[in-house]
Amino acid sequence: MRNSRTLVITGIGGQGIVYLVNLLCEAALAARIQVGASEIHGLSQRGGSVNACMVFGQSASTLLGPGEADYMIGLEPLEAQRNQGFLHRDSRAVIDTHPVYPFSVNSGSARYPDTSSFIELLRTQIAQVLHIDSALKLPVTLRSLYVLGQASTLDDFPVSAHFLGEAITRSARPERRADHLDAFKHGCDQGTTIPANAELARPPTEH
Repeated sequence: MRNSRTLVITGIGGQGIVYLVNLLCEAALAARIQVGASEIHGLSQRGGSVNACMVFGQSASTLLGPGEADYMIGLEPLEAQRNQGFLHRDSRAVIDTHPVYPFSVNSGSARYPDTSSFIELLRTQIAQVLHIDSALKLPVTLRSLYVLGQASTLDDFPVSAHFLGEAITRSARPERRADHLDAFKHGCDQGTTIPANAELARPPTEH
């Protein structure tokens, strides 16, 4: 029987992945949950791919292989798609469907993959999927906190919203604390499973 739960956070440099990892670690320790985080990859290049793996509970390693992540927080849909191999049949995920276009798309040499098709396929492969509408208007840092709030509503998520909220209160700068908490709490309130007939916003066609 496993004594741990595992999480992969994936996104783009500049989306606040380090901040989320620090919040999750602080919240877990406050809840007296053993926690470990792997080396975070990709931070040297802003706009490049970034991954972080975390383990909550007893574990010999924080390095995750294919099919070893119980949860995913996907801050960018293409990065979530690239890393779906971490997930297994009983995994749970929250995916932000707002795209961050790579240079190849902005230059017109490539097309961005269809987000809604990926989400629908993922729903058939894992136990639970939540999504954030691409039209949600929030700055990058607040958006990541909104995503974290939704993640806390996933079934049996390893750290409760209560301890995550306390970690945000302690970590945020005083002048930003209210905005950070509001974004997180709104995410907690909006966490819902995608209905079978969901129509997700698709990224605009590049010129």
